[in-house]
Amino acid sequence: MRRLLLALTFLPVPLLAQVAERPIRLVVSGGLQLPTGSFADYHDYGVHADVGLQLNAGGLRLRPELSYSRFGFKELTDIIDGLGGAPGGAARGVRRDAYSDAVTTLLGGFANIELPLGNGRVQPFVLGGVGAVKVESDPTTATASFSDMNASLNLGVGLRLRLGGISGLIEARFNNVPFGDTQTYLKDLRTIPVTFGLVF
Repeated sequence: MRRLLLALTFLPVPLLAQVAERPIRLVVSGGLQLPTGSFADYHDYGVHADVGLQLNAGGLRLRPELSYSRFGFKELTDIIDGLGGAPGGAARGVRRDAYSDAVTTLLGGFANIELPLGNGRVQPFVLGGVGAVKVESDPTTATASFSDMNASLNLGVGLRLRLGGISGLIEARFNNVPFGDTQTYLKDLRTIPVTFGLVF
């Protein structure tokens, strides 16, 4: 027993971190979603909730994830219902007012890779990944709801805080879901989710 304790004392810090890290962990998180660009012209701040797994693979962490986000429309905003592109690329459509409880929701699945930067109790990291996002929106009482699925790209940075057997995380990402000019209120669908979570 004494020899074992002596050996652990002289193990390199990175090796100790690998020994303590379980191969599969549960990640539960959520926070605010900040709309940017043209998407922010029509939408208020949103909220999101996520659940995923952390699969440790050497120096990397694989993070498959499901995410749900919800955004309200800004009140008294004129919405242009997309009716197709006009000659020369000009948008054309019918202006209508968004109603007060109109929402846009995003349901996505992502395959992310996280790269840890360091081995301390406070550990910075970078991450990125691709996925698919289903977007549903119902902006006005005079139009049918819009629903479509598209590919998505996300990049981000964050910090992990070791709290005994679990870890806390704080991260910010940039999400891009390209929809083109299909719907004016979904053009340039880019968001910045600010996330707080626990890793069990």
